[in-house]
Amino acid sequence: MRQLPPGIHPPGPDQRRLQPGPRPRLDRFLRDEAGSSRSQRRWRPPATPEDGPVDQTARRACRELTRLVAAAWPHARHHQPEDASWSDLHPDHVAKIQADLPNVPPAAAALALRVWGRMHGLVALEIDGHIHPVAGNPAALHRAEMLDLVRSLGLA
Repeated sequence: MRQLPPGIHPPGPDQRRLQPGPRPRLDRFLRDEAGSSRSQRRWRPPATPEDGPVDQTARRACRELTRLVAAAWPHARHHQPEDASWSDLHPDHVAKIQADLPNVPPAAAALALRVWGRMHGLVALEIDGHIHPVAGNPAALHRAEMLDLVRSLGLA
């Protein structure tokens, strides 16, 4: 078994979820080491059934975010590149967008994905423990990013 990275110490059984700190890195390290071969060491999320609760929730969140961007599109379009086309997006995603929101232009759908990426990116960084070491006030960072997203939609 490899040595733990510097600054990472395995918790006792009663401390595993109680102490703040770089838990995601340790959990990922321990999962990686649990695999019996190199190909199994990379953690992957468990497969979820197609059109199951996870898929339905993701589709609903994406649809509502796209609906929000589409509502802001008359203001946002002046701040966005105009060269987006449906071919820039995955055909399955295009089919879902067009089924749920048939009047959304491809540039608005692309903008919705960029908005989602910016929101998800900060959340993922925080979950993985990367925000606290570099941001004195993570809440202010999140607020500033959301305000910038509102401005990018032409709503500020």
